[in-house]
Amino acid sequence: MKENNMVFDKIIFGLELALFLILPFVVCWSNTPTNILNSNSLFKLLETIGILGSVIILLVGIPVGITGIIKAKRMIKLRKTTLVLSIINLAAGSIKILIILAMFCAVVFGGASV
Repeated sequence: MKENNMVFDKIIFGLELALFLILPFVVCWSNTPTNILNSNSLFKLLETIGILGSVIILLVGIPVGITGIIKAKRMIKLRKTTLVLSIINLAAGSIKILIILAMFCAVVFGGASV
């Protein structure tokens, strides 16, 4: 039974690390102007990775962050690293949700058009 828990802990750590490695691509994609993204095929790849990473962080960031914080108590070697990655993933998922809520409020209450 302990081995199954250890494998699950390693899977959670791997998911957190994967989400953390997607973050720089999402940040680069969001800060690059559209005309530059359309200029080169490598920038098209960056756009694809950025969009997919953004959706993955939106859907998976908060649950993996919460699960990582809960499971970090039992981890021996990866406790601090798991806590840091969990907080980063939780913050990234929360920021994505806050951006969507801000856009919704701007359209509904401010009359902004998208």
